Amino acid sequence: MSEVQAMGLQCPFLTAVGLPLEAPRSATVHRARIVVGSRIKSQCDHERLISVDEARRLIDGWSAADGTLALVVGQGLDDASLHGVYAAVERRGPCVVLSPSAPPRRASRRLTHKHVEPNIAITDPLAGGDGSYSCALLLDERSADVSDHLTGRHIPGQMIAEAARQTAIAVTERFFLPPGRPVEVRFVTHEMSVSYADFVLPLPIDIRCVPLKLRRASSCSLRVSYEMHFTQLRQVAAVAQFSISVVDRRYFDSREKALLDALYGQLAAA
Repeated sequence: MSEVQAMGLQCPFLTAVGLPLEAPRSATVHRARIVVGSRIKSQCDHERLISVDEARRLIDGWSAADGTLALVVGQGLDDASLHGVYAAVERRGPCVVLSPSAPPRRASRRLTHKHVEPNIAITDPLAGGDGSYSCALLLDERSADVSDHLTGRHIPGQMIAEAARQTAIAVTERFFLPPGRPVEVRFVTHEMSVSYADFVLPLPIDIRCVPLKLRRASSCSLRVSYEMHFTQLRQVAAVAQFSISVVDRRYFDSREKALLDALYGQLAAA
C-alpha cells in the first residue's frame, strides 16, 4: 500500500485514467540514483534523487570495491553541470555507469526559436523512420517557465506545454522546411492542447512527435498538426496536440499591420 493510500487520500488521476498509485517498476531506474538540479532536489527528499554536487562527491569517492554505481540523468541540469558529471564519470572509470552514455545534446536556438539557452527544453529531434520524430525533455531549472514556479516533486504543466511547442517548431524547422530557404518566414500557432495523465516527475522523459496532417502551399508555406506523447518509465504522462502554420514574413507583417490599423481605428472612433 502506498503512503497516499494509507492516508486515505484519493489520487486525482486514479479515476480519470485508471493509472496505478504505485510507481511502475524499472530495474535500471529504481536501482540507479537520478541526478537532478539543486532546486528540484530541494523540493524532493527522495533518496534516489541527488543533486549535481551530491553526484560529484559520490562519484569522486566511489571505487571498484564498492561495486557499480548507476546514475541516470534527470531534469533541471544546465549544460555546464551536465558535462561536469560526465567528465567526473569518465575520470572514475567503469565502476560508475551513467545513462545515457553520452551527454544529451540540447536543441539549438535556431531550431527552437529561443534566444536564451536555459529556456531550451528539448534535445535535438531525430527521425524515427516510421513517420514519427523523437526527442527528450532536457529541462534547465533556470528556465523562465520554472524559475518562478517550482512546487512539489513534479515538473510544472506549463513546462510540458512549452516543450511541446518547442518540439513542434524544431521538427518543422529540421524536417519540413528547406535549408537556406529563399524567403524569411514566421511561425503562427493555431491550436494547442495538453492532457495530463499523471504527474510528470523529474525523471528521463521521452517525447514522441507524430504529424497528423500536413498541407503545403509551397516549400516554405505550410500548415501542420502534431500529436506528442510524453513518456516516463514507459508510461504516457501527458499528450499534447499542436497546430502551426509557416508563412512568408511579408504576409505576416501585412496581416499584423492591417489588424493593428483596424483595431486602432476602432479605439480612435470610440
